Amino acid sequence: MKIKFFLAKLLKSMEIDTVFSLPAYYITELIGAMRKEKINVVEFASEFSAISAAYSYSILSNKIGVVLVNTGPSFTNILTGLKTAEKENVPLLVLVGSQGGLYSNDESYFQVINIKEYVKEYFCVTKENLFRTKQHIESIKYKKVPVVMQISYELYETEMKHPVDIFNKMKSKKNNEDAELYKNVMTFGKEISYKKKPLFLLGNGVDGSNIQELFEEANIPFISSLYAKKILFQSKKYIGSVGILGDVIANELLREADALICLGCRLSERTILNDLSILDNKDIYFINNGTYYCKYNLSTEKLFEYFYEAELFIKVYFQNLIDPNNFLWVYEKKELLQPSKVQRGFEEKKFTITEVIHFIHENILNPVIYCIDDGTYTLPALKLCSDCQFIFPGTMAVGGFSLGAAIGAYFSNINYFPIVIIGDGGILSVLGELHTIKKYHIPVMIVVINNRGYESIRQWYPESYTEMFFDINFKKIAEGFGLLYQLVVNLNDLKRVLLTAITDPIMVEILVETEQIQCHFRETNERLEEVKTC
Repeated sequence: MKIKFFLAKLLKSMEIDTVFSLPAYYITELIGAMRKEKINVVEFASEFSAISAAYSYSILSNKIGVVLVNTGPSFTNILTGLKTAEKENVPLLVLVGSQGGLYSNDESYFQVINIKEYVKEYFCVTKENLFRTKQHIESIKYKKVPVVMQISYELYETEMKHPVDIFNKMKSKKNNEDAELYKNVMTFGKEISYKKKPLFLLGNGVDGSNIQELFEEANIPFISSLYAKKILFQSKKYIGSVGILGDVIANELLREADALICLGCRLSERTILNDLSILDNKDIYFINNGTYYCKYNLSTEKLFEYFYEAELFIKVYFQNLIDPNNFLWVYEKKELLQPSKVQRGFEEKKFTITEVIHFIHENILNPVIYCIDDGTYTLPALKLCSDCQFIFPGTMAVGGFSLGAAIGAYFSNINYFPIVIIGDGGILSVLGELHTIKKYHIPVMIVVINNRGYESIRQWYPESYTEMFFDINFKKIAEGFGLLYQLVVNLNDLKRVLLTAITDPIMVEILVETEQIQCHFRETNERLEEVKTC
């Protein structure tokens, strides 16, 4: 068996049925081998969108997302998506086709970037280490980390003598012995027993539905990272997410806490608002299946890491050691603030982002998955659409992500209708993927929120950034790619679109008025006083 067919069969044996790529020199033969194994290879126009699709596909299908890219700029173009997956614990396999067999001998750009800054595991495939190659791939889903593998195109035609032995050789390994787990929980419980205001931060690496009742019964506050499991949004009983895109109340609790317990999440630049002082006089505990936290020199004196499944660890703690009476938190469960029902007349020509998203959520008929981009619409969309499936890149949010994510959602076969929530600025960076959507005839509704420019930047920096887009003709753009198009200037137009059975890709441009939503993003003394008064 040739190595290219061995690699294709290896992926097929792990139930990987879809990979994401684009035409390139050093991966073409590998793509051909995968297609012979009946693996669906989805071709993109940009690497950024390909890795966004793999990210989305992995989350929704519960499989490893696989991306094939070429050496050089093709590889460097995926670094943002790679770092996103690393921070959010999304299992991805990135196969990099290269000219030579060693990092130092080819032009793959590995030598001009520090790959360890983007991913903890990278591996160069050789004829001699194919068994280790299988081990690395099999460990991706268990460890929930992205792995980069470099493969020289010279290896594709190399013959293997005993491929069956490699397939049968490895067995899955288990860890977390009960005795060691209980010992570490005891240590953890003893440490925080001296704390009066410990705050639990739940992230995407933990399923909040499995432990939410434990917190509620003990009446202990917990908050979430922006991209925590959607069950937290559904409950409407937790206090809110933290960081730049977070709730004011949650950030206030973060300041008051004397210990921070991170469950399935890592502190990032957004989580701590780029303000290290928020961590002063706090001990920080990571109960995690990953090792990443922000690269700043943390101002805390103590930093603890427990490498266990977060739900299991915290269940043992609650069942054996917790004493809620020891804590000083005055905790009242608060409902998430929900925008009022849309009451504006249908004759209005423009409406706010919150009204648009609320109206879509209330009137869409099909089971949907919202693919949410980064912008002024982010937090309203996450809150209003939290009782549905949604994809959002969290810590490494970047404009244009949602279009690639919608393509990945479609190929994950979850039978949900993809709705893209994207701004007029974000979509300009990924216009090439409109061709991908048309090529594969993906029924997706692309909702372009048009406020004529980067409104979130204008609100953050009103004195420094005052630029406005000129009038972009999105109708001609959509029609140029063969997509349906609808301009929405009132709610009747929008309702008509939502009630129509969507079988073809459609771009829906919605003109919105400026909405001051800085209270979602930026904290001010005035806003804090308003919250306390409420």
